[in-house]
Amino acid sequence: MKIVRIKLAEIKGSVYQPRSQADLELENLVQSILKNGLIAPIVLRETGKDAYKKVCGSRRYDALHIIETNIHPRSLPPGVASMGADGKVVVECVVLPATINKEDASIDALVENIERLDLTPLERARCYRDMIENLKISQRKLAERLNIDHAVITRLTAILDLPKEIRDAIDNRQISYKHALIILKLKDAKRQMQLFRRIVRDNLSLADAEFWCARLLNDDEITPKEKQFDDLEERLMKSDTLSTWINDKRLRMVKSRQGERITLNVGSVEEFGNVIREISKSITP
Repeated sequence: MKIVRIKLAEIKGSVYQPRSQADLELENLVQSILKNGLIAPIVLRETGKDAYKKVCGSRRYDALHIIETNIHPRSLPPGVASMGADGKVVVECVVLPATINKEDASIDALVENIERLDLTPLERARCYRDMIENLKISQRKLAERLNIDHAVITRLTAILDLPKEIRDAIDNRQISYKHALIILKLKDAKRQMQLFRRIVRDNLSLADAEFWCARLLNDDEITPKEKQFDDLEERLMKSDTLSTWINDKRLRMVKSRQGERITLNVGSVEEFGNVIREISKSITP
């Protein structure tokens, strides 16, 4: 291992970088570097003479790239990054030898990203699945390398198979990871969406989510009236106007242990009439 100072442009793509989505905190990191400087170096792997690839520190690299290409400061506060006379960023890096095992480098990059507190469960799941596919290793072996329970990886990667709307809600922290695990007990997408909508719409606790999941699992316990109510909700959600109303909780499809009801929150008689007409259009064959 050695320490080198090189221009940012000389660093090539990652050996393996788990965080592939845009980082919502990246702008905060940019501002932090501009104000306080960069403290932690970027970790590289040597791939040839004066040739390097990132192993760890992709967020730091991305932030420095934004500073170099969009902000053009004359200087940076003291730290491992500075502005060269030509306006290019020069950064201090830890360089690993070219002989390091690719799997070891990937594990190091994964651990660095997972240790960050702002990773969502889906981001972790994508990391694990990418590692399994790219490195051709089993879930059990990955769990051993990361020193975590094999069941953790199994559960996390399973949520990647949920419908996109549910995955987006997990990413946006609209529902919790534990709610997602309850939804996973339902094997078909239609029922998963039914439970998901109820969790969001009625702000269900974990206990209530478990109750409704059990009802959906045991089809014999679902009354004809409940099935009609679920079918009605599904038809209303196909209307852009009504789905917006439902998501904004101005039109609520309430299904409680006491029964089912529809509630409307409108600001005028005209608005009430518009919603009723839209509902009528949605349920008319």
